[in-house]
Amino acid sequence: GEAFVNTQHCYEVQLLNRGKVDAEWTLQPCHTRFGSKFSFSPSSGLLQPGAGQVIAVQLLSDILGQFEEGFQLFLTGSSRPVPLVFKGAVVGPQFTLDTSALDYGIMSYSFRWAVIVRQPNLVSAVGISVKQQV
Repeated sequence: GEAFVNTQHCYEVQLLNRGKVDAEWTLQPCHTRFGSKFSFSPSSGLLQPGAGQVIAVQLLSDILGQFEEGFQLFLTGSSRPVPLVFKGAVVGPQFTLDTSALDYGIMSYSFRWAVIVRQPNLVSAVGISVKQQV
């Protein structure tokens, strides 16, 4: 999905031990462009047989773009890590502008004329500052 830039997004992942022995696990961090923007709590632990553990995942990115980040969950005694993959895009602010309010009428060259226009930020949780000159 989409995540807004400079805004904390929280997710949960459920880890289940369906085996018959204790499972000690560790989540390996990913040091890629977007991978370093993720954090996990807890990042390691011990699961009893039949038990579950909720892992809180936080994404806080200051860069824009699409990502597909793969993290590795290592289980003690297992030869293969379990992949944990996140796909999405970090997007910037999105706003609308009512262009019908931009009717300046007849203006003389080299004279200042101002029109006040409201530019609501309806779809974004990210604040923006805009200065426009015509």
